[in-house]
Amino acid sequence: MVQSPEYPDLLWMPPKSYTYGRISGQPTKITVHYTAGREGYGDVDINEAAWCQIRKDGTSAHYFIDGDSCTQCVRTTDEAHTALEHGNDQGIHYELCGTAQSREQWLDPPSRNTIRLAAKQMARDMQKYGIPLVRLIGRQVRDSAAKGICGHADWTTGWPEDGGTHMDPGTYFPWDVLFADIAAELLTEEDDMDQNSPVTQALDVVIGGIAGGTITRPLRWWLSAPYAHVIELERETDERFAELNTKLDQVIGLLTPKEPV
Repeated sequence: MVQSPEYPDLLWMPPKSYTYGRISGQPTKITVHYTAGREGYGDVDINEAAWCQIRKDGTSAHYFIDGDSCTQCVRTTDEAHTALEHGNDQGIHYELCGTAQSREQWLDPPSRNTIRLAAKQMARDMQKYGIPLVRLIGRQVRDSAAKGICGHADWTTGWPEDGGTHMDPGTYFPWDVLFADIAAELLTEEDDMDQNSPVTQALDVVIGGIAGGTITRPLRWWLSAPYAHVIELERETDERFAELNTKLDQVIGLLTPKEPV
């Protein structure tokens, strides 16, 4: 197995055709495609990637994903050849093994696993390039600075002057399921926060009936920030009251008449 130079846990199968570097500098849009082939497990993605190593029409993609693996073919710093001029320059392109399907078919075991694996890798690229979990539709992709997730169809309708015709991943692609999978991956990614920091310790309490320690770390970070301020304020208030009570006791002691000796 040849390891990807970008993500060593992925298989690396560079295609015959791609463009080194990007005119725009960095990718801004995750793009979803289907291969218009079969779904499944095993070597489906590898077969699709192998085809790009010999095909003569200049087509390629950054990733091919099937039901149990993800193969990288082009570095995300380079352009894959899959969505014409503007799509190639701005996009990171994911080819999901499968074809036009109903929503129910997209959610059968092979395609559902394919979506799940795609989401896992998308989350990594999104973190790498600061791409938010936002859906870009049609002409929204014309803004090169806009960051988000789109389909091949959005490049076709957004840049009609490029002359594209592809409308994948299709009308019934379950975008909601993909986005939920990506959100779950983003929440479970390890962060580098010091687990002994005051912000993290603030979640040694119960929030909304949920024990803080059971919440995944990034979510704990976001939730803990406001609670950290509240808990710190309560601590400072308690200390201040204790100090005032001590001083009050001292004053009362001075004012209290002494018994004659």
